[in-house]
Amino acid sequence: MPEANIVHAINGMYCEIQAQSLALSWGVDNSAQLHCPGVMPSDWLAEAIDQLFIAVPTLSGISLPWREWRDAPDALALFEQIQSDFLARETFWQLPLWLRATRRQPTSPLQYDDARALLSPASDASARGSLPPL
Repeated sequence: MPEANIVHAINGMYCEIQAQSLALSWGVDNSAQLHCPGVMPSDWLAEAIDQLFIAVPTLSGISLPWREWRDAPDALALFEQIQSDFLARETFWQLPLWLRATRRQPTSPLQYDDARALLSPASDASARGSLPPL
């Protein structure tokens, strides 16, 4: 049984399975920010993102605010897969069966930059301000 059924609604997008509107912020670059809807079933996030990309063909990517999603296991798995909190359409289609297959191990730990509200891979300490010898 599907965990998400995203449809167009008068005020944006709506999940029929959870019977609630999705809190989306739309960007001028054809991206959207999906705010955490609260408690959700396992696998809901991947299905919702999949259906959003289908329902809105011009959508270039979806940002998941790390502060809102940091306690959601599905979002944490997604962050580890893409090493970011922004998911481009092209990147999503390359994920292993939308996170249901074996997950690859992340290459580096993630760090959250509070000042820029950005989640990214942590830089290696030796990479900061130094060049390798020739």
